[in-house]
Amino acid sequence: MSLLPTFALQDAGCKACATAPRLEGARLKRCCRLRNVDWALAPEGRFSRIGRLVLFALFAVLLCLPSFAAQQPAIVFTAAPVYNSLSALHGGERFPQGAQLMILRGGHATPLVPGFAASADASLSFDGKTVLFAGKQSAADPWQIWSIAVDGGSPQRVLTASTDLIRPLWLPDRRLVYARRTPTGFALETAALDGAAAQRLSFLPGSFIPDDVLRDGRVLFESLFPLGSDTSAATPEMYLVYTDGSGLESVRCDHGGLLQQGREHGRQTQSGD
Repeated sequence: MSLLPTFALQDAGCKACATAPRLEGARLKRCCRLRNVDWALAPEGRFSRIGRLVLFALFAVLLCLPSFAAQQPAIVFTAAPVYNSLSALHGGERFPQGAQLMILRGGHATPLVPGFAASADASLSFDGKTVLFAGKQSAADPWQIWSIAVDGGSPQRVLTASTDLIRPLWLPDRRLVYARRTPTGFALETAALDGAAAQRLSFLPGSFIPDDVLRDGRVLFESLFPLGSDTSAATPEMYLVYTDGSGLESVRCDHGGLLQQGREHGRQTQSGD
């Protein structure tokens, strides 16, 4: 038994010979001028089988569309009127006009944390269920570190301080690395998710902003070159350090003009580079 409806021939008639097309058995009887006849599907026969195949294909596509949309990964991004990418390296504000984390699902973007005055710096957990972010509940608040489930819910405060805490990144063993504002710039720190066992990784003057956590556990961060400087002549450079503060090194990639422009916002690629 067919699950799809069959279609009957509409009696349009042939304008050339004034004869009506008719069904003979399982097939459609053609009149003398095919182009003047409005064809439809016979209940059985060759045309009916083709029609059923077409309808079945369309029906299958329509059934798959919702599941296909559901399988698309959600994308979390920061929307901001103005973004000063190098301001943090000089101790300034990256989002002078505010920012908002958005989540894109099924082609529709909605605020991830709608009740906050500002939110940015999303970092997805290793299991893909939780987002760490820097946020302000009110415009006068300093940036603090929060978490929220990807599926929604109430944001949970992770770290709080009287000064700005920005750019949180997940570490193994339920720890995170972030930047804390100090009188001499942003310092690199790690801590547990409950705020315990905080450890400072940078002690030179200047700002140190985490960019990524590599597969080998080292933290990729950006600062000015020469390291510890804060002059207009200094350029942004990328460095690596272990989470205990050891093994500090510069990531060298000298390609002519890039040295004058500097390097910032590094990420480790899927290939490991």
